[in-house]
Amino acid sequence: MSRVIVVIPTYNEIENLPLIAPKVLAQDPRIELLIVDDSSPDGTGKLADDLARQNPRVHVLHREAKEGLGPAYLAGFARSLEGGAGLIFEMDADFSHDPAYLPRLLAASELAD
Repeated sequence: MSRVIVVIPTYNEIENLPLIAPKVLAQDPRIELLIVDDSSPDGTGKLADDLARQNPRVHVLHREAKEGLGPAYLAGFARSLEGGAGLIFEMDADFSHDPAYLPRLLAASELAD
C-alpha cells in the first residue's frame, strides 16, 4: 500500500496536539501524520516540530499566517500528494473526528478505488 497520511490543521492547539497525535499514530503503523500549522501564537508549531523530531512518522507544514481551515487542508493535501500519498485522511485536532475510526476507513479503502 502507498503512503497513508492524516492531515491535521492546527491553530492554537497546544493542548490537543500532544493528545491526538499519539492516538492517530497508534491506529496503524502505516499511518503518517502531517500537521499543518498556521503560525499558532501559543507555540503549537514548535510542539509539532518537537513531535516530528521524536517520530519519523510525523511531518510539519508551517504556514506564515492564519488563512483558515479549508486552505490549511488544501495545503496539507497538496503536500501529501507531492510526497506520494495514496490515501489522505483529514482530522481536526480537537477530537471532533475520532481516530478510532481510522482502521475501519483503511480496511474499507482496500475494497474501493
